[in-house]
Amino acid sequence: MCRGGFDYYRFFPHPDTTKPAPYPFPYPQVASQTHNEYDLGANIVRAEVLLGTMVEVREIPLQQIRRPLPRENDAEKVLELMKSIQEEGLKEPIDVLEVDGEYYGFSGCHRFEAHQRLGKETIKCRVRRAPRAVLMRHLA
Repeated sequence: MCRGGFDYYRFFPHPDTTKPAPYPFPYPQVASQTHNEYDLGANIVRAEVLLGTMVEVREIPLQQIRRPLPRENDAEKVLELMKSIQEEGLKEPIDVLEVDGEYYGFSGCHRFEAHQRLGKETIKCRVRRAPRAVLMRHLA
């Protein structure tokens, strides 16, 4: 089982602070208030505004993503994902935090390992920029 999943409301408050945040959060259907696609040459960058937080979807080299929490992956699930990724590509990007220009991954551990085992150099990521204080909360 993957440890260290992303708890959105732990770091980004619900927009109506008079009400408790709904949990689990049905990401991204409810969260996505707006989204736009920008054609940057050969790459299309999809940007979403999630409750006031800018999120960008882009390919990031696997070697640049730090995974600071230990993980235990289900080998069968990784094999199934490898087969799916080979046939259809990655359907759902992994979530990473960008802190001071460095990337930290806390979720998507099976997808990340499947990409490693397939010899892929990059993985599609949903990138959220965050201050070091948010990273420290993830590591607590």
